[in-house]
Amino acid sequence: MNDILRNKKGYSTALLALLLPVLICVLGFVIDGGLIIYRANELSSAVKIAAISATSIYDIDDEGEYRLTASDNDVQEILNTNMDGAVLNYFSIDTEINGSCTVEGSYHVDFVFMKLFGIEGKTVTSSFTARRGRSDLWT
Repeated sequence: MNDILRNKKGYSTALLALLLPVLICVLGFVIDGGLIIYRANELSSAVKIAAISATSIYDIDDEGEYRLTASDNDVQEILNTNMDGAVLNYFSIDTEINGSCTVEGSYHVDFVFMKLFGIEGKTVTSSFTARRGRSDLWT
């Protein structure tokens, strides 16, 4: 009986068998977390590009003032060009600050590992306000 207790063969295998589910869970969380961070950064870039591009769509009125004329459709198209599946949540042109607009977008990230726990995904959002220089520089 004493020899059985001293024999340590198979100890590593048993420990690995106990730790393997934990390691798989950690790896799954890292994959899904990395996916969220990647998509959030991609969305942030696409929203910034859409806001900056929207300030490039303008007309000059009768008084020589620079007025943004971008529409929701223009901004949604720019957003989708830079990130497929991104949704435009909010777009506004600030009439008080000439040449300023705000864009907010969202993207639904489908999980890979968390689906095992019934969590299908997470929606990430990003917003950005872009402003062109003084309007007298544009006339």
